[in-house]
Amino acid sequence: MKLKKFLYSSLSLFFLCLSGFGQQQMSMAEAEILKEKVEKSSKNIQSLECNFVQTKHINMLENEVVSTGILYYKNPDNIKWEYLSPKLISSVFKGNQLYVIEEDNSKKIDLNSNKLIQNLNELVTNSIKGNIFDELLFNLTYFETTENYRVEFVPKEKKIRRYYNSFDMIFSKTDFQLNSLYLREANGDYTLIEFRDKKLNGEISDSTFKVN
Repeated sequence: MKLKKFLYSSLSLFFLCLSGFGQQQMSMAEAEILKEKVEKSSKNIQSLECNFVQTKHINMLENEVVSTGILYYKNPDNIKWEYLSPKLISSVFKGNQLYVIEEDNSKKIDLNSNKLIQNLNELVTNSIKGNIFDELLFNLTYFETTENYRVEFVPKEKKIRRYYNSFDMIFSKTDFQLNSLYLREANGDYTLIEFRDKKLNGEISDSTFKVN
């Protein structure tokens, strides 16, 4: 239990530092410029391949669950999360269906019955496409540090807040691509996903997203 509290405090302190030290809230004019740059940077993305590290805090577990893998995206909406550790498993999103592939066996999940996973996938997909800044759905607050931009999203609709309270997106100041996503779930759990070693517009075969 002490380790769990330490890990939770450490990650919370990390984001507290982002929101307090060396960071200032951006003006409306500055926020508009950032949105334009993110949208422009994402406009010509036809494919994306990158490594990711996912840290999942679950209240019922003593330790956090850390997973690593590769994310594949191909325009318009092909997404595959290929987990390499702690075990080999892939998640392929096709429309409102999620296919979980493990040891050559696939299981189909209707995303209408799992809104949290559906929303998380939509967040990542929309961030790649650059159309994430929806002020009809979210209250948005923009911050700038010496190294990145942080945008805090708070859902306006109660039905969305049943799944998550808010999330932060950290964008690079060099290429305006998404570097990390921090999702705070309504039940107190949280997920941090860090994206690394991005490869844009490389060749990704359609077979990458094939399911049995």
